[in-house]
Amino acid sequence: MNNEINPQSKLAREYQETKQDSQVRFLRYREGAAVYGMSQSSFEKLAKKAGAVYKVGKMALVRVDILDAYLEQFHI
Repeated sequence: MNNEINPQSKLAREYQETKQDSQVRFLRYREGAAVYGMSQSSFEKLAKKAGAVYKVGKMALVRVDILDAYLEQFHI
C-alpha cells in the first residue's frame, strides 16, 4: 500500500486550511486547478471568463474572491 500523499490533494487541503484564515487572495493556475478539482486548462478558461486573472510579468494570478462570486451565479 502506498502512503504517499497526492500533491494536488495536499495542496487543496493546505488551501482550505489557509482560506479559513482569509490569507489567500490569489492562486496560480496549477494551484487553483487542484483546489477546485478540475484540469488546469478548464480552470484557466473559467478564471478568464470570471475576469479574475491578473498578469504580473509572465505570471498569471487568479483572484479567488472574484472567481467565487462568478461561480455563485451558477448555483442551483
